Amino acid sequence: MVISNGVPNSITAEEEDPRRRGRFSKTVQSELKRQVRYWYSLARTAESEGDLSAAEALLYRKCIDLDEKDGHSWLALAQMHSRRDPGEARKAFAAALLKCPRNVHLLQAFGVFEHRMGNLDSARKLFHDALAIEPANPYVCQAWGLLEQRNGETDVARDIYRKCTERRPQSEVCAAWATLEFGDGNARKARELFKLGLRSVKRGLKSRVSYLNSWAEAEERSGNLAQARSLLGEALQGLPTAETRIKLAKLEARAGSLMKGLDLMKGVDSEAESLSANAYNGWAFLEMQAANTGRTRELLKEGNAKFPMDGALLQTWGTLEEKCCEYETARELYSKSVEVRPTAVALVAWACMEAKLGDTARARELFRNALRVDPLHGAAYHAYASLEMKQGNVDEARRIFELGLDKDPSASVLVGYAQLEMKFGSRKDKARELFRRGVSQTRGDASFIWHAWLTMELRERDPLSARGIALEARKRYSGNSRILVASALAEAMSARGVPPDLDKSREFFKEAVLVDPFHAHAWQTWGVHEFRNGNEAIARGLFQKGLNKCPSHGPLWQACGVLEVEDGNFDEAEKMFRNGISKCPNHVPLYQAWACMEVRRGSFDKARELLEQALRSDPSHGAVWTAYGLLESRYGSLEKSRELFLQGLRRAPNHGPLYRTFAMVEERLGNYERARQLFREGIERDPYDAPSYRELSLLEKKFGRRDAFKELALQAQDVFGSGNVKSVLLEGKCSNFVRAGDEDDLELTKLWSMEHALDLSI
Repeated sequence: MVISNGVPNSITAEEEDPRRRGRFSKTVQSELKRQVRYWYSLARTAESEGDLSAAEALLYRKCIDLDEKDGHSWLALAQMHSRRDPGEARKAFAAALLKCPRNVHLLQAFGVFEHRMGNLDSARKLFHDALAIEPANPYVCQAWGLLEQRNGETDVARDIYRKCTERRPQSEVCAAWATLEFGDGNARKARELFKLGLRSVKRGLKSRVSYLNSWAEAEERSGNLAQARSLLGEALQGLPTAETRIKLAKLEARAGSLMKGLDLMKGVDSEAESLSANAYNGWAFLEMQAANTGRTRELLKEGNAKFPMDGALLQTWGTLEEKCCEYETARELYSKSVEVRPTAVALVAWACMEAKLGDTARARELFRNALRVDPLHGAAYHAYASLEMKQGNVDEARRIFELGLDKDPSASVLVGYAQLEMKFGSRKDKARELFRRGVSQTRGDASFIWHAWLTMELRERDPLSARGIALEARKRYSGNSRILVASALAEAMSARGVPPDLDKSREFFKEAVLVDPFHAHAWQTWGVHEFRNGNEAIARGLFQKGLNKCPSHGPLWQACGVLEVEDGNFDEAEKMFRNGISKCPNHVPLYQAWACMEVRRGSFDKARELLEQALRSDPSHGAVWTAYGLLESRYGSLEKSRELFLQGLRRAPNHGPLYRTFAMVEERLGNYERARQLFREGIERDPYDAPSYRELSLLEKKFGRRDAFKELALQAQDVFGSGNVKSVLLEGKCSNFVRAGDEDDLELTKLWSMEHALDLSI
């Protein structure tokens, strides 16, 4: 960047010394401020263009040389360092406060920085000092309150918000307090506070719209989608911006109505409207969800051209290329994102890709970098520990979760740790303790923690415990459709001495779809429930109602299609599959289910075509590679089968069933050493694939390899626990174990898996 030397109306060196400026007139002081603003604007421009050395050495220092008490320049300098070098940032903050000891903005920003670095006592002292100067500063009160919330000190946070609001109601504090009350189950109090804050908004229509958006987000998290839609609608009427339209579109997408969300974007002209980087990012994400790859790239390129130094756009672009299996391009984009601004979010996304590609060492390095950049990033601890868990390093995964709990007991860390303990029968009490700790927090939406806990109890086949937890969850989230669906499943469950209450279950299902008619999973799960109880006609009607509300929800189309397959109505099933793919072309299980039906009909070429379409949609889908390779081994050529298995291993190197199926094909052909090698590679890549242990144990016993069998038994003991070795080696399953990834929402019912639609197993 070329920096102009022409500062208008230069003043003398003696005059520009701020220590002597009191001797000069107000005109001279005004000129000094004008020069500071001039250099400051150049500094921010340099920073936005990525020229950080120019921003720091030439511009920020110039501002501070002109006026060493200019808090804006000190703050900008410290925040710039905080993104790259925490040590330098701390030095800058300390130097700034020596010159500007009563600058509340500096104290607040320094406190937020120390909080992010995990130095809670330092942060509290800085916030305390700031409030001693300005007792009702909303930004300080909000930041301090959030710190206490994050650390489980709900009453302390509430007291901070209350004292500030008693002095003067301010929108920032009212919103923070309202969010706390929503999290604590006090919805009425929360809405009163949001209304109070709305009356306190003082900065015009744009600020009012921003506040309505925040309120809508809180309502959505609490499960009240109707109120969230109403608030966003009010915001659109007040100021119809693309940003608010995108928020509403994303809400509809999360509720299962992706196409409805995209319809809201029609008429938005990205060229004509001054979209922010966040708006480009949100819109691109919606298009990516709808598998509109070309349009997604267009938006990301357009956004990147306008905001070349926005790391979030680069990261989303990297995610798109990763989905398209353009891994080198994705790696380059992730690297650029981190270079522009090293964030934990970008580093975690990059690390997860490397883990998926089998480069565990690189993934670990990236996770460690993410935690250095942001020690409070709960998702980084969760993802890092999950990697170690998948590698069979359970103790290391626990160590990482414990570190996360020490630094920041976020919901992500607590749920991840609880789910780890859930996999091992001897530590279920530890899991419950972690869930209880998670739901007691009010720092944000805890409904998904309740849902995860409910899921665990349902998998434990303990309906009484599940019903008790569901009752507690409904007290806090009475209008949350996901909690209501889980409650319905708890009532439908039976155990020894505990009969199901099907009428009560239906009441909860009905309430769930009344609360949120666009909750596609609710319609789907209710339909599956009725089908399991022999009410096929009712199930069909529920699936159809769900499709009327949520036509872009792939699992509903799949359920309808496979229901027709079960009744032998292949032509009707094909219509369902075809319509579903036209509405949601990115839903791979639709292609799988249709392909299975075609194999059942003997249409092998059509099945191949569908599996190839599925792989174009998701080239790293291990289950599709498994099915395609097995299909060719049975109904095609062994040469092509092996080629498909090998391609699949390159694309999905951690998919255990792919190794296992390939090994079983080779074993059936008499290639025992090759089969043994594939079984062992699969167990190394995916140590929790219990059927692989069974198949390999049978192979070792077949040839009398006792030492190898004993070694395998010891490996199974390390992974599944000593009490589960027998069931793993003899049955290929572990009753107390849930595979990584199986903790998905109960609503994603797996009644009609590919194997159910057509048995492609050997």
